Amino acid sequence: MNNITKAKSIAMTAEHRKILQNNTVTIVKNLMFSEEFVSVLMRDGILTPEEKERIEAEKTRSDKSRYLIMDTLPRRSDAAYPAFIEALVESRQDSLAEEIDSTLASKFIEDRDKNDEKIQLQRPVKVSEASVDFVWKPYHLDESKTWYCKLFESNIKDLGIELCKMTPDRKKNIEEMMDKKKVYRIIRHNDGFFGRAVIISNQFYTNMNPRPGSDIDCENLVKLFDQLNFRTVVHKELMGKEIKKFLEEERNNEEHLQYSLFVLCILAHGNNNKVYGIDGNDENGSDGAIDISDITSWFSGVQCPGLAGKPKLFFIQACQGGKVMLSVSPKQRNSDRPSSTAVASGDVRNAVTVHPDGNPDYTDSLPLNIPEAADLLIAYSTAPGYISWRHPEYGSWFIRCLIYVILNNAYEEHVFDMLTEVSRIISHFKLKEGNIYAVQVPQVVSTLTKKVFFMS
Repeated sequence: MNNITKAKSIAMTAEHRKILQNNTVTIVKNLMFSEEFVSVLMRDGILTPEEKERIEAEKTRSDKSRYLIMDTLPRRSDAAYPAFIEALVESRQDSLAEEIDSTLASKFIEDRDKNDEKIQLQRPVKVSEASVDFVWKPYHLDESKTWYCKLFESNIKDLGIELCKMTPDRKKNIEEMMDKKKVYRIIRHNDGFFGRAVIISNQFYTNMNPRPGSDIDCENLVKLFDQLNFRTVVHKELMGKEIKKFLEEERNNEEHLQYSLFVLCILAHGNNNKVYGIDGNDENGSDGAIDISDITSWFSGVQCPGLAGKPKLFFIQACQGGKVMLSVSPKQRNSDRPSSTAVASGDVRNAVTVHPDGNPDYTDSLPLNIPEAADLLIAYSTAPGYISWRHPEYGSWFIRCLIYVILNNAYEEHVFDMLTEVSRIISHFKLKEGNIYAVQVPQVVSTLTKKVFFMS
């Protein structure tokens, strides 16, 4: 706050205006107008209520960002610049803040983290996914499984794991399997990429709870696919109709003709084989809900000829219902076990409070309407009807484990085997309340006809 106080009466310096100008494209692309972000700017007097309404009147997030960066902040005192960086940090947009001004961002991040530590000492660890808000304690594994603990309690990027290397012998072995048509042919294009990786990340919703930690998942996925030599495309905070429009444009993208495979990651609220745009669920006639089966069908060989005969991988980080998957002591009798539905409805009052994710009328079995076309793999973060777990600071269990496994095995194992390993690792993650353990198991649905290996 000292930097802001000193700058209250000084016009914004030419240096700070230039920094904002040079970063306009990045800011417009990535800035998220969360409640926390706006509240910091209003608290420090950078935005008036009238200006807040003016910005909110802009139709798109990009227009909001342009108005703020080009028309509002440059006309303020120099206090607006540090307040803007602080607002980014307070709203957990650390990467964007560091890209604009790493020195100032580091200071605000350090101050925020110190304050978070003080607050954390006064309350239980909070882990959540979608609009589910649990106050369960992490279950600590025994010391012989320390690496599981590190993965459970860390942002994957902080573990210092590097992408494994492909040996010449292994590359030759995979190419031989390609020649025998046992493995999909994955070839590097002239531009250096093997395929397109598209990430849709929705964190802030208009009528559902925010998804803190989605930004962490998104950032780590971008880094992963960059290392795997994919052309990576990111879209954030899309409404349902915007997701449909974007995917319509994506399936018609001519780059699919030249690349060997396609990956789509969706990080969003979900329920019963659906994901939600930021305009939320379909209880009030909103079109924010999109069937996952529709999404996969849009990229079938019939509707997307450029991907015909090529592997298409879909990773869905979203709840698929409101039930809590339980793991209990083997000694516990069936009659003593609380049902998943009972926990989800809040009957275990001291253990958990649940706000259902999307439409609460989920079904017990997820309709897997896989298109008739082959070459698809869909990896759901959780099983039908169940909640998917996400930590607000470390990201989701599923994406964390997925990245961990790919970094360690990308050139040794094929994708389906790696997803089995993801499930095995997640099975070690538990949240504990008394003798009740909440767990998670992903589900993989595949119409692949060959093995998929990443290449280097």
